[in-house]
Amino acid sequence: MRPFSSGWQERGPGGGLLIGTILSDRYRIDAELGRGGMSVVYRAHDMLLARDVAVKVLSATALDAGNRARLLHEARSAASLNHPNIVTVHDVGEVDGVPFLVSELVEGKPLHDQPPKALDDILSIVRQVCAALEHAHAQGIVHRDLKPENVLITPGGVAKLSDFG
Repeated sequence: MRPFSSGWQERGPGGGLLIGTILSDRYRIDAELGRGGMSVVYRAHDMLLARDVAVKVLSATALDAGNRARLLHEARSAASLNHPNIVTVHDVGEVDGVPFLVSELVEGKPLHDQPPKALDDILSIVRQVCAALEHAHAQGIVHRDLKPENVLITPGGVAKLSDFG
């Protein structure tokens, strides 16, 4: 296991964390799941609670005070929500100046990668996303980045709204 060291020394090819890196003495990085312009998302293992989680780490190019504040705001907003169609946030932290957010690991794919074909499936996803948004709005939270990439679909057809950036 590689403990997370100072700066970006544990960054691998393409700027990602090396597999086996441990964040905050708790989260072991197991695989990269995806990357965007501002962050990289990993499958990780929470060694304290013995469960797999998703860890979103700000990319090196996104390390400024505004982006750190947005990540913390996203974590606080999403952590206050408890709904079956919203990805659960478990933790947020910063190690050596690198902010990260830990959430429920959703087995599935973004809606963008697997758009439904049948009308019943489309309506089911729309209803679930609307239920998630209704719950968030009732708590005074606006999603701010609703798009197919931020709707995860489980193999059982459950839609989970993520990235409340």
